[in-house]
Amino acid sequence: ITLAPGSSPEKSIFTAPQVIEPTDFEFELVVNDGELYSVPDTITITIMGNQAPNANAGNSRTIYVANSDKPEDLGIVITVNLSGTASDVNNDSLSFLWTIEGGESISLSDSSISYPSFTIPEDVDITDYKFKMIVTDEFNATAEDSVIISIRENTAPTANAGNNQTIDQGTKETLSGQGSDATSVSDLFGSL
Repeated sequence: ITLAPGSSPEKSIFTAPQVIEPTDFEFELVVNDGELYSVPDTITITIMGNQAPNANAGNSRTIYVANSDKPEDLGIVITVNLSGTASDVNNDSLSFLWTIEGGESISLSDSSISYPSFTIPEDVDITDYKFKMIVTDEFNATAEDSVIISIRENTAPTANAGNNQTIDQGTKETLSGQGSDATSVSDLFGSL
């Protein structure tokens, strides 16, 4: 380590070197009053070294596919984007590697990027795809995280026509029904 002069005589500056593991550096200070020297005083600076990156493979989620009662030739292609992120306190360069840990008949668009995608096969069964993302820094320290993409079949919505009513003849009445749907059919077929 090379010490450089600081903003005043009692201050010195240095740049912490890169280390693989925590390393202690000891510095000694001796003061002179023009005649006598002080007893040396020391300080230990611990440089933490390389720390493993942080990995986040994104949130697990459920993707709904068309109901199997529908004709197979709907031509619906569903592409799922994975959304991995990573950070590194040492600002090291990071590389990504995605692996498919569970699920069949799929492949990733590019397993070495943070946001790969895959296409759900038309003949997919109800299943869970499990993906693992491994992040490696330039010193080969790694971190990993997993995400599950669940494939479920679209389910029927629920209809609520409202409460039964008794009205007088000739009276104008407005029917007010509601519907709810746990799945978003517009994602499958466009806006209906």
